[in-house]
Amino acid sequence: MALVIILLVTLSAGALVLVPRPLFAEAGEAPPARRLEIGLGLALAALGVGICLAGPGASLGARATLAVALMALTAIAYSDFRFLIIPDLYSATLALIGLVGVLSPGLWPALAGAAICGGLLALVAWAFKRQTQVEGMGFGDVKLAAAIGALLGPQMGLWAVAASALIGALIGAIWSRMRKGDGPMLLPYGAALALVSATLLTAGQL
Repeated sequence: MALVIILLVTLSAGALVLVPRPLFAEAGEAPPARRLEIGLGLALAALGVGICLAGPGASLGARATLAVALMALTAIAYSDFRFLIIPDLYSATLALIGLVGVLSPGLWPALAGAAICGGLLALVAWAFKRQTQVEGMGFGDVKLAAAIGALLGPQMGLWAVAASALIGALIGAIWSRMRKGDGPMLLPYGAALALVSATLLTAGQL
């Protein structure tokens, strides 16, 4: 019975809560075609159900919590690659799991991780804009880093920030050779951070 309840909750989270409609609205785009919205919602739900059934974790609650976290991170990767935005819904989901969820590193480590990782990216964003007069990193990235710090704790959170910075630099080097035009080059750093964090979070449950 508990498994059925967990599966229903996870399915609802994927299909009804973590659907792409909020990110389309935040990007200033028209609502997606119903077929696309249903397809993305079902894909997230399938991911969540699969993790609940066969994913890592010492308990059913841990697997369900991991499922929701990975669904949120997947949604972030999609939205940042597609629209270069990170809806607050997804970052707030990760922060809540980090603060009070089964996978929480503990309240004080979560708060410390949020302050350190979010503060680090805020400092980087401020310094870059001060030196170049260009908005190099959005506040959505800063909020995501704070949420990742809360979810992973300060040490693993910093590893996630560092690794995603290297991946972002690699993507930037590739895109700079492929792109055309002289406009500013915008990179989906949040997507890189989400993918690295998903890897670290999953590995931590093995």
